[in-house]
Amino acid sequence: MLMLIFYGTLLSLAVGRVLLTPDEKGLCECDYFKIDITDECPKTSMGFDWEVLGEELYKVRALTFAGSRGREHRIRQLSAILNTATTPFHLGFECPLATASLYWSLAQDMAAEGRMRRAQALLIMGFIFTRDKGFHECTPWPVQGWDMLLGALHARQYVESAEAPSQLPDVPTHRDSTSKFAIVSICGYAANETVRVLSEENHALYAQLHGYALYQFGGPEDIYTSVNANMSIEGRKPFFWKVNAVRNVMDLEGSERPDWIMWMDCDAFYMDPERSIDSVIRMYAYNTSHPAEKGVEELRIHQGDSEIAQALKWALYPHLQDGGENLEGGPAVELLIAVDSTGVNNGVWMIRNSEWSKNFLSRWWNSGILEGAGKDHNCSDQSTMQYELLYDGSTRQLLDYEGAREWDRLDGPMWPREVRVVRQEHMQSFHEATAQSVLSREYQDGDFVRHHPGCHYYKLPCQWLYAEASDIFKEKLQRLITSHVSHKQGGIALVVGCGDGIGRAIIERLAEDPGIAKVVAVRRNRAKLDELLGQIENHKIHGLPADARFEEEVVRLFDETERRFGPIDLCVHNIGANVSFTVEETTARVYRKVWEMAGLSAFYTARECAKRMGQRGEGTLVITSATASVRGKAGYSAFAGALHAKRALAQSLTCELGPKGVHVAHVVVDGPVDTPWVRDQLASEDDIAKLIPPRTIAETIVFLHNQSPGGWSNEVDLRGASMSPWWS
Repeated sequence: MLMLIFYGTLLSLAVGRVLLTPDEKGLCECDYFKIDITDECPKTSMGFDWEVLGEELYKVRALTFAGSRGREHRIRQLSAILNTATTPFHLGFECPLATASLYWSLAQDMAAEGRMRRAQALLIMGFIFTRDKGFHECTPWPVQGWDMLLGALHARQYVESAEAPSQLPDVPTHRDSTSKFAIVSICGYAANETVRVLSEENHALYAQLHGYALYQFGGPEDIYTSVNANMSIEGRKPFFWKVNAVRNVMDLEGSERPDWIMWMDCDAFYMDPERSIDSVIRMYAYNTSHPAEKGVEELRIHQGDSEIAQALKWALYPHLQDGGENLEGGPAVELLIAVDSTGVNNGVWMIRNSEWSKNFLSRWWNSGILEGAGKDHNCSDQSTMQYELLYDGSTRQLLDYEGAREWDRLDGPMWPREVRVVRQEHMQSFHEATAQSVLSREYQDGDFVRHHPGCHYYKLPCQWLYAEASDIFKEKLQRLITSHVSHKQGGIALVVGCGDGIGRAIIERLAEDPGIAKVVAVRRNRAKLDELLGQIENHKIHGLPADARFEEEVVRLFDETERRFGPIDLCVHNIGANVSFTVEETTARVYRKVWEMAGLSAFYTARECAKRMGQRGEGTLVITSATASVRGKAGYSAFAGALHAKRALAQSLTCELGPKGVHVAHVVVDGPVDTPWVRDQLASEDDIAKLIPPRTIAETIVFLHNQSPGGWSNEVDLRGASMSPWWS
């Protein structure tokens, strides 16, 4: 009891969000049997009798001891009672703990059956009824605050783990040059208030760093009525102003119209200057198939499936039916939210500028659940958002027992398919007091945003927290700027494909050039890369392993290189796949692998160069190749096809990137190169004398990089003096 009192005091003082308060009569022991339900929840003006509901609830909960059939009956009955108690939904606020106990009871049953997504969703819905007036532990209703919080924590952790494989790899510095992003915030405090001064500065610094549009509303006078959406803040609680403000920005036209909007509460501070908004959207929104733990075969329609199963598989996974393999089968992701153990905290969220999103904002704005006893709900904006997103999937669906059970068996989502839940570290983690009180993530170094819900802006401890967050961000920003300034004293060279021959010669020669500050060597095999760099022992040369055949690895490589070392000034693609087979011997697998190693990897590398260098208006891209890029030869159909692709790519990029200030050059190595392996294949000293030294290739690359824009070479042939050119 004392522990509960301690937590109740902590939460009521620090958060005021989920309250665990002692009995109003004092700190005495609680005798539940002496409390009448009618004292806590009298019969409503609508004639609803909570005492009768309580009797039915306890009878149904007793079915727990009747085995699996008892649980089925219990779930059916609880669902029916909950539907009665929440029709209309605001009726549930007449007796909040009764409604919370119904959700809690159902969540326990779902967890017992392994239906953890639904268990979490029901708990989140239940917390709607405790966020306002909170728990008190001395109640006749079968719900205790700490039990419900611990259950919610377990459910959240389980669901996060289950959905993690659906996230794309985290590339914190990823940028999407095809989309426009905006940040929207309202700071309606006095102009000299600590939270406003520090927050506006923090948001502005971050937006300026990344080139995002920033819309900071100073108060209600800055928010205009949205005629299209019939939104006006007149008569609305300040909690809801954010909806109207975001719609204002959505309605911008022309070049000002954003594709995505990030909402930031005034007490939310950016903490990681390097992470982009684009990176979070990429990680969670680019995979349009909703997370499913089941394998593909289990999600396909099979003979013997029930009618319900067939209908749901078609509805959830149409892209996998009739032999389909496409895992990108859902609608576009439109909304990214963060969920703590008690539900949605909409202090930070991201939304696409689309018709779906506009319709959702209208539903949220016009939600009618907070009428009657719920009209003064303290967290009305969060509760209505949660209801509009989650009620149908979590609660209403339970009235169809068989359908809901099959939906859960097939990993059906609780949230709309256009919504993704983002892990708190990628959206918003909390300051210590709130994180502990709602059993959620406390801010750790590297988290994107630190949010301070429940911390009163006028109290000194909260002002200290705002100042701390502001200082942490500015210190990181200063280190980032200093790092980039130092890199501008010399360029960064990225060499993709560093073998022991040509690749080694290139990185060694580049490290000698005073105009190159750092050389990043890339090789697929980490052990061989480490061995090579160990032999060279040059502090200017750094290694990053990556397999350039795979798009995600190339994107990560470029992002990590620029994050750690600075903007890439010179990029060399030095990957070939010289194999010799007659056409009859060349399998489709061999042809594909050769093309992936040479042609596809060159495309991925060139595209990432184009995104960065094209935007900056400077840089050099060198693509090394061989004679097979300009003519075919018996036994080299696969190799020649891949290298022709490299040459055509270089020619196309010359036309596309040259006008932007990017130098693209294709180097044709027209003859054998002097490497240990090649020497072993040659019989005479005369043949060895004709070999092209790797150092010569490296010197040519340095020459190309240092050419003046007034006279660029876009293709260079290299061959030994005694060798006949490829066209002879």
